[in-house]
Amino acid sequence: MKKSKFTDSQILSCWSMDFMHGQLEDGRNYRLFNVLDDFNREGLAIEVDLSLPAARVVRALE
Repeated sequence: MKKSKFTDSQILSCWSMDFMHGQLEDGRNYRLFNVLDDFNREGLAIEVDLSLPAARVVRALE
């Protein structure tokens, strides 16, 4: 098995959060909420929906 070159303290030590939006062909808007690990650039969470209320964002972060 290949050994990881990263230590456990480096991974998950700093995250980035980003909101994105777009529009479907029928005119409806959609939103994306992304959480990324800055160290290894892994996507930790992606929420996609037509609406992203605060409670849903909080749930993704827990």
